[in-house]
This record gives sequence, C-alpha cells and structure tokens, in this order.
Amino acid sequence: MISNITLGKSGLPEYLMSGRKVGSEYSRDEKDHRLFIDGSIEALSDSIEWVQKNKNWKNSYYHATLAFTHDEWERLSQEEGKLQEVVQEYIRLNFPNHNLDEIIHHAEAHVPKILYEPAEPKRGGAHSKYSETEFVERHPHIHLGISLQNALYSGQISTGGATGKASRSGSIAFKQCCDEILCAKFDLIPAVAGEGKEPVKRKSLEENLQIWDRFKSAAQGRSKGKELKSSLET
Repeated sequence: MISNITLGKSGLPEYLMSGRKVGSEYSRDEKDHRLFIDGSIEALSDSIEWVQKNKNWKNSYYHATLAFTHDEWERLSQEEGKLQEVVQEYIRLNFPNHNLDEIIHHAEAHVPKILYEPAEPKRGGAHSKYSETEFVERHPHIHLGISLQNALYSGQISTGGATGKASRSGSIAFKQCCDEILCAKFDLIPAVAGEGKEPVKRKSLEENLQIWDRFKSAAQGRSKGKELKSSLET
C-alpha cells in the first residue's frame, strides 16, 4: 500500500467525476470503474465551494490517495464494508484531533480499465525516472477528499502531522507511522523506497503506536475553534 496526502484549493470533485487532467486523453469512465466507499461527493463539493466563498484560506481540502497491489485489492474488495473500514481508520489515524462527525469527506475507489498509461515525468515526482515514451502500470486506488471546513467547530480540519506545528521531519515520521499502523491492521505491504533511495527503516507496531500517541497528544492540544450552534453553521 502506498499513500499520499496533499492540500488543494479547487477541482477535486470535478476531477474524480470526469477524470480529465492535463496530458490525459481519456475520461474517468474510460479509464476506471468508480466505486463509492464513504461520505458524499455532493457534501464535499458544497463545502469546498463554501470555504472558497467565506474563508480567506490558502487551501480548501485535503486529497489523500491510497494505492494497492492487485492481490491486496482482491482481498479487501471481497469483504463487504472492508474498504469503508480502511478509509475510516485512515481518517482516524491521520486526523487525531477530530471525530468522524466533524469531517466532511468523500471516498471512492478507481479500479483501472486501462492498466497502463504514459509516464508523466515530473521533477521529484513518482514517475521522474521514466521517459515520456515509457508506460507505468495503474493500480487500484482510493481517492479521499476531506474539506478543511469543520462541521462542528469554527476552526480548520488539520492532520496530526502535515500542518500546524510539526516540522517537515516530524510530518514524515507521522505519515510513516500512520501508514505502518494501517498496514499492520489490514495485513498490507508498506511501500518500499524508490529506485536509488535508501531503504525505509521500519518500526515495530508498538513503536509506531507510541509515536502516534505523541502526535495525537500534540494535535489534541490545538484549538478547534468555537463550537458551532448548529451543524455547518455559517
């Protein structure tokens, strides 16, 4: 399992539905089977629009992706409710200062119809070692969008490590421990280092849980703002 999480301003719901991006000639329905997992794409879209209109925030949402081997996907997708369980555990681990009812999110899986696509060389990107004429394999993956709008409090939704007071090295450590805890719970294979990079130093589950608890305590020390009188109060 390989995960990534970034911040974005606009366009995620539209991308999930259309699949169109620079350099791609295929639509979403041509590229993938879409599978709803959790949340609501309508609620996420409305919340992102609300943030853009009402808040002077640099970003509007988090966008997480979780990619799986074909064997992992076959096992997870066969058990009813298992993919939703994976998504909700990912949220719990990565957003330790928030309960699920605070979070406006949408999660869907994309199971490839087109198994290979041209590499997109990007500086520092996952495909940077490929030339423009090479193809990379596409794997089953989950897209998870989380609005920065908190459904119950006036402050922003924030992860335990990607924003706030955590240093860059701390953010990397937090992400790694979350990924390894998730992999241990669902019997997944953690991502390996890319070509030319040092091997990732793994920690035991007990060590990762201790690291996560420290980040959780720090995250829960940050204010979530005032409690809203009603859900999604403006």
